[in-house]
This record gives sequence, structure tokens and C-alpha cells, in this order.
Amino acid sequence: MIGRCAPITLNTKKTEAMINVSINYNKRQWDFFRTEGGRVRRSIPNLPGVQGVMAREAAILNSKLWMELGTYAIKVVTDRLRQGIGPDDGPMPALKLPRGKKLFSRFKGDPGLSGYPKFKQKLGLKPIRDLVGPHSDHMLDGVRVNYVDESSCTLDITQRELRNRARGNQKAYAKAGGVGNWFSLSPSDRVKIMAKFRELFKRDCSDLSGLWMSLGLISSRKFGVALGRAA
Repeated sequence: MIGRCAPITLNTKKTEAMINVSINYNKRQWDFFRTEGGRVRRSIPNLPGVQGVMAREAAILNSKLWMELGTYAIKVVTDRLRQGIGPDDGPMPALKLPRGKKLFSRFKGDPGLSGYPKFKQKLGLKPIRDLVGPHSDHMLDGVRVNYVDESSCTLDITQRELRNRARGNQKAYAKAGGVGNWFSLSPSDRVKIMAKFRELFKRDCSDLSGLWMSLGLISSRKFGVALGRAA
């Protein structure tokens, strides 16, 4: 992983041992377990009989694979963003130079670089729009898998402060001329994640069903933004 963005490490024995809630509802079993990134919700079928047991075991295995795929997707997307590359695989829009901001005034005067870009450079950061700012808790480090089942997973930011920062970055990105959401799959991301899908599930993938990306950039009433359908 590039920089300080650490992916969630899937430890089967640890996560299974740390399940602390099990709820049966509408022929589904809902589990809550913790990983290094935080609490994850899991839903699997809970049907009676031998076939139900077999279906449940298969669903548990697939949910672990979706957890691994989601973790890999986070790494792929955040690595790209940290290089200042947008969802179209081109450079992200340049940072705007704010006016009348006392915070940046002492860094002005460089004819080649001023304002917020100069401020970031003084802190040892890249003077580009890479969604890494002067914070100890970097926003991209807060992206994690927070839901899995036998056919999908959800990537989100669950810390309130980081979610607000994500929304603020989306507004700034759109105002600077960015198209769509800054956190979405680029064409190169899709190629890499589809290859990982085939490796994990041993079958082909036409696009990417089940990979849901929210990050607080949409209404809380919606579960996420669907990004295609797996074969």
C-alpha cells in the first residue's frame, strides 16, 4: 500500500472468534464482528435442514471472499487517488488558490506555487489534489469494508468527521470541474478488480455486481451506489 493507507487485513480465525452478535430475521442470520478497521456487518442465509446448513457454509465462504475483494478494491482506488489520478484515469483537477485566507497568506509570494498548494508543500505533502491533507487522521485511511454477504460488500467511511471531510472534498472536486464522484472506479481500477474477482471466485466477471461504494457521499437512506453486475 502506498503511503499511510493501510488495508483491512482479513484474519479468518480472528474475525470468526470475534463475532459478538447473531440475529435471525427473515430467514437471514446477521452477524457483527470486528476487524482492524472497525465493526463489519454480515448477512448470510439461515434455512432449516441439511441444505440450509450447506447453503450457510457456502455463504460464509463467499462472504469472506467478498471481504477480501472489497479490501483489495480499497487499496486499488486509494493508491490511485494518492497519486492525484482521478476516476477517468487522468489527473485530478488542480487545487484552487483561495483568496483572502490568512492561513495561506504567509506562503504566498512564490510565482510558481502559492495558496493551498504551497501550504501542502511546506508540510511535506504533494501540492496536487490527491485527497491527502494536513491531518493526522487521513480521510483515505478511513475507507473500509463495513458490510458483506454471500454476493456483495459495501465500502464506506463510518467516522463522522471523515465522512464530513469526504463530502467537503466532493464539493471542492465538483467545483473544480471534476466529473462524477471522486471515489469511484476508474477503467484501470475495474480491470484490476475484475482480475482479482476471477482469482478469488474462479469464474468470470462481466462488470462488478455487488461492489457498493458509499463513503457518505450519498443520502443515508440509500445503501450505496451499485457499480455493475457480476457474471
